[in-house]
Amino acid sequence: MNLIFSKLARHNVFSSTYPYNQASFRFISMFSNFKIAFTSSTKPERAPRGTQVRGDYKELIPRVQNDINIITTQLAQYENKSLLRKIIQLMKKNHKEQIEELKREHGGTPKHDVKLFHLLKTQLAELGNLLDIFKNNFIHSLYDNHLLDYKMQKLESSSGSKLSSASSGSSVSLLSMGEVDDNVVDDAPDYLLDPISFEILTDPVVTPSGITYEKEEILNHINSKGKYDPISKQPLSKDQLYPNLIIKDTVEAYKVEHSK
Repeated sequence: MNLIFSKLARHNVFSSTYPYNQASFRFISMFSNFKIAFTSSTKPERAPRGTQVRGDYKELIPRVQNDINIITTQLAQYENKSLLRKIIQLMKKNHKEQIEELKREHGGTPKHDVKLFHLLKTQLAELGNLLDIFKNNFIHSLYDNHLLDYKMQKLESSSGSKLSSASSGSSVSLLSMGEVDDNVVDDAPDYLLDPISFEILTDPVVTPSGITYEKEEILNHINSKGKYDPISKQPLSKDQLYPNLIIKDTVEAYKVEHSK
């Protein structure tokens, strides 16, 4: 059985006539925002605009793997941050285990290439979504930096103006919290950041996998992407989310300390 795929312009993502998860296409327009981090020895080859790729599953598998290599190379530019590096490594480990399990169950059978092809396409979509999340965080960080510069200039131009100190009580006002967030989020430890938005947690909830998310972010993920943990890939429903009071108290203590 031959399959026909159309290479999307500039981004080697497969398109076909059969149903395909549209989430994998969301990252197509993002690459112009970044400096491509290819090395001279491992740079993947990209297909020319409009190239038609024909072949059976066994012939098409290396082309999907090539697209995975391209996105993996793009993700590598974020590995300078420990939290992002851990997420990338966890996803790579999960993908490797899926391929090994598939080989154990179907290796040497006619079904192997078919199942491997579709598994790799799913992994390609997951990597694309991850790159999309990182890209959105990158743009948000640029906005935060611009906003912080504006605030600092405003403070410097105001004669004798100072940031109001945080309350000495057990909690900090919402206004003070907002002022602190813009100034300390970049220096906050990784375990106080939401792994989806990469912002300081304000309403942290923990999943059965032991991963803590911002409640609003994980609910948005469940509603828009599916009922699964975005990092561990385990099934996840809204009623399985529980407040992480320890992290919440830690965040509040961190903000109080850094508002001094």
